[in-house]
Amino acid sequence: MIRWAPNRGNPSSVLIMDTEAEVSEQIRWFTCTPGEEQGSWVNHYAYLESDLYTLVEALFVGVRQTTLDKYDQSETSWGLIIEHLEFTRDQHLLADGAARMLIGAPYHYIAIVNQALDGLFSKLTHRDIYLFRRIALPGMTITICSQLGVRVHKAAGWSWMGFKTVYEKIRKGWHIRIRTRQVLDVLPERRATPDDLFDDALEHRPSLYVVRGEINPHLRPLNLPGIIAAKIDSDLQLTT
Repeated sequence: MIRWAPNRGNPSSVLIMDTEAEVSEQIRWFTCTPGEEQGSWVNHYAYLESDLYTLVEALFVGVRQTTLDKYDQSETSWGLIIEHLEFTRDQHLLADGAARMLIGAPYHYIAIVNQALDGLFSKLTHRDIYLFRRIALPGMTITICSQLGVRVHKAAGWSWMGFKTVYEKIRKGWHIRIRTRQVLDVLPERRATPDDLFDDALEHRPSLYVVRGEINPHLRPLNLPGIIAAKIDSDLQLTT
C-alpha cells in the first residue's frame, strides 16, 4: 500500500528498498557512503511521470515503462515518493519525454560492476572511491536505475547533488601534507547510486524535497535515523 500526503504535489522520484531480495541487500552494502554507520536505505530508483501513475525504470531486462501499482501492491518493498520542490510542471513534462526516449534501452551491467568495485575499495580504504565509474565508457542509451534518475532530471534542468572528496595541499615550511574534505557538488551521472539520491533528498538538501508518499509504511526500517523518520512523518502530516 501507499500512504499519500493530503497534497500529492508533483513528485517525480521513487526510491525503493526491496526488503527480501538478497541482490538488493548486496547493492545497499556496496553503495553505502563511507561514514554512514547504518548503511544504505534504498537499492532502486524509478522515475514517476507527471500523471503520478506511470513509472520508467531501468530493470535488469532493460528500461521499461511500468506503473505505480507494482509497488502499491507489493508486500516486500518499502520506499518514498519524492517531489523536487523547485522542479516545475513544465520541467516535469520535459523529463517525461527524456524518460520515454530511454524506454527499450539495455541495462548497463558494466556500470553495476564498476559501482561494486568502487564500493569494495571504499570499504577497504574507508574513503569514498570514485575510480572505476569515472573511467567507464559513457553509454549513450544504456543505463542503470540511478543514472536514469540523474539523466532525465538533468535533461529538464535539475541537478542532483552529492559529496565529493577534495584534496588540499597544506604547506608548513618544508613540510607538506594532504588534507581531504567532503564538499557538496553536482552528482555525475556515472557516479550516482540510489543511496546518493536518497542522501540528497533526505540528508544533504532536505529543504528542497518533500515526501509525498510512503510505500508500505509498516516496512519502514526500524533503525532509520530519527531525523529522517521525522521528516517523512512531517511531510506526510502523520498524526500517529
